[in-house]
Amino acid sequence: IKHGRIAFDNIKKVTIFLLYGSFTELILIASSLMFRLPLPVTAVQILWTNLAEDSLPNVALSFEPGEPDVMKRPPLKKSEPILDAEAKSIIFIIGITTDILLFGLFVYLYHFSSLELEHIRTIIFAKLGIDAFFNVFSIKSLKTPIYRYNIFNNPYLVAATIAGLFLMIGAVHVPALNALLGTVPMTLKNWGVVAGLAALNIIGVETVKWFFRKRALSVVEKYV
Repeated sequence: IKHGRIAFDNIKKVTIFLLYGSFTELILIASSLMFRLPLPVTAVQILWTNLAEDSLPNVALSFEPGEPDVMKRPPLKKSEPILDAEAKSIIFIIGITTDILLFGLFVYLYHFSSLELEHIRTIIFAKLGIDAFFNVFSIKSLKTPIYRYNIFNNPYLVAATIAGLFLMIGAVHVPALNALLGTVPMTLKNWGVVAGLAALNIIGVETVKWFFRKRALSVVEKYV
Protein backbone atom coordinates (compact mmCIF):
# COMPACT_ATOMS: atom_id res chain seq x y z
CA ILE A 1 0.00 0.00 0.00
CA LYS A 2 2.82 2.38 0.92
CA HIS A 3 4.70 1.80 -2.33
CA GLY A 4 1.49 2.14 -4.31
CA ARG A 5 0.76 5.51 -2.75
CA ILE A 6 4.32 6.71 -3.33
CA ALA A 7 4.11 5.59 -6.96
CA PHE A 8 0.82 7.46 -7.41
CA ASP A 9 2.31 10.62 -5.86
CA ASN A 10 5.41 10.41 -8.04
CA ILE A 11 3.40 9.89 -11.22
CA LYS A 12 1.39 12.98 -10.30
CA LYS A 13 4.55 15.04 -9.63
CA VAL A 14 6.22 13.98 -12.88
CA THR A 15 3.04 14.74 -14.85
CA ILE A 16 2.75 18.21 -13.31
CA PHE A 17 6.44 18.87 -13.92
CA LEU A 18 6.26 17.89 -17.58
CA LEU A 19 3.00 19.67 -18.36
CA TYR A 20 3.98 22.78 -16.38
CA GLY A 21 6.68 23.63 -18.90
CA SER A 22 5.10 22.10 -21.98
CA PHE A 23 3.21 25.23 -23.00
CA THR A 24 6.21 27.57 -22.79
CA GLU A 25 7.66 27.04 -26.24
CA LEU A 26 4.18 26.96 -27.78
CA ILE A 27 3.22 30.30 -26.23
CA LEU A 28 6.54 31.92 -27.13
CA ILE A 29 6.52 30.77 -30.76
CA ALA A 30 2.79 31.32 -31.35
CA SER A 31 2.86 34.79 -29.78
CA SER A 32 5.91 35.87 -31.78
CA LEU A 33 4.26 34.72 -35.01
CA MET A 34 1.00 36.44 -34.06
CA PHE A 35 2.76 39.77 -33.43
CA ARG A 36 5.19 39.29 -36.33
CA LEU A 37 8.26 39.33 -34.13
CA PRO A 38 11.49 37.32 -34.46
CA LEU A 39 11.40 33.94 -32.74
CA PRO A 40 12.40 34.30 -29.05
CA VAL A 41 14.28 30.98 -29.20
CA THR A 42 15.54 28.83 -32.05
CA ALA A 43 14.71 25.18 -32.71
CA VAL A 44 18.13 23.95 -31.59
CA GLN A 45 17.84 25.96 -28.35
CA ILE A 46 14.46 24.37 -27.63
CA LEU A 47 15.95 20.92 -28.19
CA TRP A 48 18.81 21.72 -25.81
CA THR A 49 16.51 22.94 -23.04
CA ASN A 50 14.35 19.85 -23.45
CA LEU A 51 17.45 17.70 -23.01
CA ALA A 52 18.63 19.59 -19.94
CA GLU A 53 15.36 20.33 -18.14
CA ASP A 54 13.07 17.46 -19.12
CA SER A 55 15.13 14.33 -19.64
CA LEU A 56 17.17 14.45 -16.45
CA PRO A 57 14.99 15.98 -13.67
CA ASN A 58 11.76 14.25 -14.66
CA VAL A 59 13.36 10.79 -14.48
CA ALA A 60 14.98 11.67 -11.15
CA LEU A 61 11.65 12.96 -9.79
CA SER A 62 10.17 9.49 -10.23
CA PHE A 63 12.58 8.25 -7.52
CA GLU A 64 11.15 10.51 -4.80
CA PRO A 65 11.20 8.58 -1.48
CA GLY A 66 7.65 9.53 -0.50
CA GLU A 67 5.97 11.99 1.84
CA PRO A 68 6.23 11.43 5.63
CA ASP A 69 2.43 11.25 5.99
CA VAL A 70 1.88 8.85 3.10
CA MET A 71 0.41 6.13 5.36
CA LYS A 72 -1.68 8.54 7.44
CA ARG A 73 -3.90 9.60 4.56
CA PRO A 74 -7.32 8.07 3.91
CA PRO A 75 -7.53 5.60 1.01
CA LEU A 76 -7.73 7.12 -2.47
CA LYS A 77 -10.93 6.71 -4.42
CA LYS A 78 -10.79 4.60 -7.56
CA SER A 79 -11.84 7.68 -9.50
CA GLU A 80 -9.07 9.86 -8.00
CA PRO A 81 -7.54 11.78 -10.96
CA ILE A 82 -3.83 12.34 -11.35
CA LEU A 83 -4.54 15.90 -12.44
CA ASP A 84 -6.75 17.22 -9.65
CA ALA A 85 -7.71 20.88 -9.13
CA GLU A 86 -4.38 21.71 -7.49
CA ALA A 87 -2.37 20.14 -10.31
CA LYS A 88 -4.43 21.94 -12.96
CA SER A 89 -3.98 25.26 -11.13
CA ILE A 90 -0.20 24.84 -11.12
CA ILE A 91 -0.09 23.80 -14.78
CA PHE A 92 -2.57 26.20 -16.32
CA ILE A 93 -2.73 29.25 -14.04
CA ILE A 94 0.85 29.54 -12.82
CA GLY A 95 2.53 27.89 -15.80
CA ILE A 96 0.79 29.84 -18.53
CA THR A 97 0.91 33.13 -16.57
CA THR A 98 4.69 32.90 -16.18
CA ASP A 99 5.00 31.96 -19.86
CA ILE A 100 3.12 35.11 -20.84
CA LEU A 101 5.40 37.15 -18.56
CA LEU A 102 8.41 35.59 -20.27
CA PHE A 103 7.07 36.63 -23.66
CA GLY A 104 6.50 40.11 -22.23
CA LEU A 105 10.17 40.19 -21.19
CA PHE A 106 11.17 39.27 -24.75
CA VAL A 107 9.01 42.04 -26.23
CA TYR A 108 10.41 44.59 -23.76
CA LEU A 109 14.04 43.64 -24.43
CA TYR A 110 13.47 43.56 -28.19
CA HIS A 111 11.82 46.98 -28.41
CA PHE A 112 13.31 48.94 -25.50
CA SER A 113 16.81 47.60 -24.87
CA SER A 114 20.06 47.97 -26.78
CA LEU A 115 20.75 44.23 -26.70
CA GLU A 116 21.28 42.30 -29.91
CA LEU A 117 18.72 39.65 -30.83
CA GLU A 118 21.23 36.85 -30.11
CA HIS A 119 21.74 38.22 -26.60
CA ILE A 120 17.99 38.51 -25.98
CA ARG A 121 17.44 34.97 -27.22
CA THR A 122 20.18 33.75 -24.89
CA ILE A 123 18.41 35.30 -21.89
CA ILE A 124 15.09 33.70 -22.87
CA PHE A 125 16.87 30.40 -23.55
CA ALA A 126 18.57 30.48 -20.14
CA LYS A 127 15.28 31.28 -18.42
CA LEU A 128 13.59 28.32 -20.14
CA GLY A 129 16.29 25.96 -18.92
CA ILE A 130 16.81 27.31 -15.41
CA ASP A 131 13.07 27.38 -14.62
CA ALA A 132 12.88 23.62 -14.31
CA PHE A 133 15.68 23.44 -11.73
CA PHE A 134 13.75 25.81 -9.47
CA ASN A 135 10.28 24.37 -10.04
CA VAL A 136 11.21 20.73 -9.52
CA PHE A 137 12.15 21.32 -5.88
CA SER A 138 8.82 23.03 -5.21
CA ILE A 139 6.91 20.18 -6.89
CA LYS A 140 8.80 17.59 -4.78
CA SER A 141 6.01 17.90 -2.22
CA LEU A 142 2.51 19.13 -2.94
CA LYS A 143 1.47 18.80 0.70
CA THR A 144 4.23 20.77 2.44
CA PRO A 145 5.82 24.23 1.94
CA ILE A 146 9.25 24.06 0.35
CA TYR A 147 10.95 25.48 3.45
CA ARG A 148 9.65 22.61 5.62
CA TYR A 149 11.15 19.62 3.85
CA ASN A 150 14.60 18.45 2.86
CA ILE A 151 15.05 19.35 -0.80
CA PHE A 152 18.23 17.23 -0.97
CA ASN A 153 16.78 13.87 0.15
CA ASN A 154 16.63 12.54 -3.41
CA PRO A 155 20.26 12.13 -4.60
CA TYR A 156 19.14 11.34 -8.14
CA LEU A 157 17.31 14.66 -8.36
CA VAL A 158 20.26 16.57 -6.93
CA ALA A 159 22.62 14.93 -9.45
CA ALA A 160 20.20 15.55 -12.32
CA THR A 161 19.87 19.22 -11.33
CA ILE A 162 23.64 19.72 -11.13
CA ALA A 163 24.14 18.01 -14.51
CA GLY A 164 21.36 20.09 -16.06
CA LEU A 165 22.79 23.33 -14.67
CA PHE A 166 26.19 22.49 -16.15
CA LEU A 167 24.50 21.86 -19.51
CA MET A 168 22.75 25.24 -19.41
CA ILE A 169 25.76 27.22 -18.16
CA GLY A 170 27.97 25.48 -20.73
CA ALA A 171 25.48 26.33 -23.47
CA VAL A 172 25.89 30.01 -22.61
CA HIS A 173 29.60 30.25 -21.82
CA VAL A 174 31.40 27.54 -23.83
CA PRO A 175 32.49 28.99 -27.21
CA ALA A 176 31.88 25.76 -29.15
CA LEU A 177 28.33 25.57 -27.80
CA ASN A 178 27.83 29.29 -28.51
CA ALA A 179 28.53 28.56 -32.16
CA LEU A 180 26.28 25.48 -32.17
CA LEU A 181 23.31 27.01 -30.33
CA GLY A 182 23.55 30.63 -31.41
CA THR A 183 24.05 31.88 -27.85
CA VAL A 184 26.35 34.53 -26.38
CA PRO A 185 27.92 34.80 -22.90
CA MET A 186 25.69 36.54 -20.33
CA THR A 187 26.67 38.95 -17.58
CA LEU A 188 26.02 38.38 -13.87
CA LYS A 189 23.20 40.92 -14.16
CA ASN A 190 21.60 38.82 -16.90
CA TRP A 191 21.86 35.70 -14.75
CA GLY A 192 20.36 37.65 -11.84
CA VAL A 193 17.34 38.54 -13.95
CA VAL A 194 16.97 34.89 -15.02
CA ALA A 195 17.24 33.62 -11.42
CA GLY A 196 14.81 36.27 -10.16
CA LEU A 197 12.17 35.35 -12.74
CA ALA A 198 12.65 31.66 -11.98
CA ALA A 199 12.14 32.39 -8.28
CA LEU A 200 8.78 33.98 -9.15
CA ASN A 201 7.69 30.59 -10.46
CA ILE A 202 8.41 29.03 -7.07
CA ILE A 203 6.37 31.75 -5.37
CA GLY A 204 3.49 30.98 -7.73
CA VAL A 205 3.61 27.22 -7.13
CA GLU A 206 3.94 27.68 -3.36
CA THR A 207 0.96 30.06 -3.37
CA VAL A 208 -1.20 27.42 -5.07
CA LYS A 209 -0.02 24.78 -2.59
CA TRP A 210 -0.84 27.11 0.33
CA PHE A 211 -4.32 27.84 -1.03
CA PHE A 212 -5.21 24.16 -1.35
CA ARG A 213 -3.76 23.34 2.10
CA LYS A 214 -5.92 26.07 3.63
CA ARG A 215 -8.98 24.85 1.75
CA ALA A 216 -8.41 21.26 2.87
CA LEU A 217 -7.93 22.42 6.46
CA SER A 218 -11.16 24.43 6.38
CA VAL A 219 -13.08 21.40 5.11
CA VAL A 220 -11.69 19.25 7.96
CA GLU A 221 -12.54 21.92 10.55
CA LYS A 222 -16.07 22.18 9.18
CA TYR A 223 -16.80 18.55 10.04
CA VAL A 224 -14.94 18.41 13.37
